[in-house]
Amino acid sequence: MGFFRRAIGKYLYNPFHRLEFLMELSSPGNWYQPAIPKQAAVRSTFFKPFPITGADDLMGQLLTSLLVYGRMLIIHSNTRKELASLVRLAATNALERNTKVTMAPWTLRTPTSFYHLWPWPIVTPETLSNPVTYIADLHGHSVPRLWLQRGGRMRDTRVLDPSCAAIAVQTVADALDARGFSRSVLPILLLELDHYFLREGYSSGGETHALVHAFEVAPDIRRYGLGQQSE
Repeated sequence: MGFFRRAIGKYLYNPFHRLEFLMELSSPGNWYQPAIPKQAAVRSTFFKPFPITGADDLMGQLLTSLLVYGRMLIIHSNTRKELASLVRLAATNALERNTKVTMAPWTLRTPTSFYHLWPWPIVTPETLSNPVTYIADLHGHSVPRLWLQRGGRMRDTRVLDPSCAAIAVQTVADALDARGFSRSVLPILLLELDHYFLREGYSSGGETHALVHAFEVAPDIRRYGLGQQSE
């Protein structure tokens, strides 16, 4: 039986972890105006440990962030290739250099315009006065699943969705590094997600299957301490 499928218990729709992605323009305008600076914050709330992976708020953030990244790859075919390439490069560089995963700047270019998707300054939630909020809940039975509520206007998701994916990856990389965990954990998982999607395609709900694959193929994550309670 697989890593996640060994979990037993009744875990229905009560979330194990919640990430709130708060995104705001720094001055009046709209999301498609490149000259207007943007800023973001992430509020991470741990409720209870996910089965098997252990009781740790950082593990909850890791699982939820990876699911958000996978979901954005699936639902946005127009930015999928660039986003996957950006994350693949960041993960490969981190492994080769033994450094933290660091996302390179990303600008989406179209025949008529261009949009800055990353980087965004990451600030504290209290700094923002009127942000657009995405709520990502980790739930599931014996496998991790994502419930995602996207705020704002639908027409703005072309900027907000891929930016949210980049914010999720970078902020969990920063959190792992700040807690002193092995710098190989996140890039290994990101590359295994990439391998799964390249082989199986981007189908609805595929972020769950990709994450299960990553944990089953990658070295036992407990060796890095991620399954341990924080001291």
